[in-house]
Amino acid sequence: MRSPPERYLQTLREHFTHAPEWFSSGSTQPVVAFTPATGAALTTYQGGKDTAFQRWFHFKEAFSPEFVSAAIASLGYRPTHVIDPFGGSGTSAITAQLLSINTTTVEVNPFLADVIKAKLSPLTGEKLLSAAADFQARLHDTPADLSRLAHLPPTFIEYEGKDRWIFPRDVARRLAQYLACIDAIEDNDVQRFFRVVLGAVLVDCSNVYVNGKGRRYRRAWRSNKPTPGKLDLDFGQQFNTSFEDVLRFEHRPRSRVTVINGDSRTALQQVEEKADLIVFSPPYPNSFDYTDIYNVELWVLGYIGSSADN
Repeated sequence: MRSPPERYLQTLREHFTHAPEWFSSGSTQPVVAFTPATGAALTTYQGGKDTAFQRWFHFKEAFSPEFVSAAIASLGYRPTHVIDPFGGSGTSAITAQLLSINTTTVEVNPFLADVIKAKLSPLTGEKLLSAAADFQARLHDTPADLSRLAHLPPTFIEYEGKDRWIFPRDVARRLAQYLACIDAIEDNDVQRFFRVVLGAVLVDCSNVYVNGKGRRYRRAWRSNKPTPGKLDLDFGQQFNTSFEDVLRFEHRPRSRVTVINGDSRTALQQVEEKADLIVFSPPYPNSFDYTDIYNVELWVLGYIGSSADN
């Protein structure tokens, strides 16, 4: 057997460590040691919300990093190129990167494609800290211009005479400030990182929630509305969570990773390099309405601007 894969799973467990609360004051080591999960099927997402990089955005339909490593190990040799035609949360791509294996992933949803790219980008803790300081200063002085959200469907923002709305008007005004500040970031990788962080908290700061089938209004949403303060708090917490993973794995392996935003039926024709392995979970259009599930992020973050785009 060439290049025995016995260290594959061990390598993944070293990198996809269980998330600690944070670092203790003045320490560079995680407070909580990693204990490998047991009993979870490789093809499920059990425990995924606490896994490094996977916790950047909540996914219901995903598989575990161990599933990818098991598929790689089954080859009996070290692959040079892995393809995932349905990128989703980016599990295949980030796992292959951590194992120093070149990978290509295709994702038709432009927001999810950016989530994958953000996880794989060569960001540094120092760069993000500097950007965060600039962002906070700019946010304070940025006007809340709702015209930035003028492309949204009528049901998105509270207006007089409407029966339902996804965002209260004051939250929408705060979102407009966030979007303006994100657009002002010049570094593409950093800008994408901030956009993904904001995307991760949009639904929790709205009057709706997403279950396994689609989008629904919360119970008692009229009397228990989100606030701009909640948006600020959630954004800050999500930034810290994602920043922690960047900082802890700043020096991880950097194999070649290609992320293609497009339809895999045609996008795969762009891939000229032969693949040793294709690993994926197919979409489930009979069970999930993907357009509805990711509708809030796609519209608010500007990935779509019309019903035709949607």
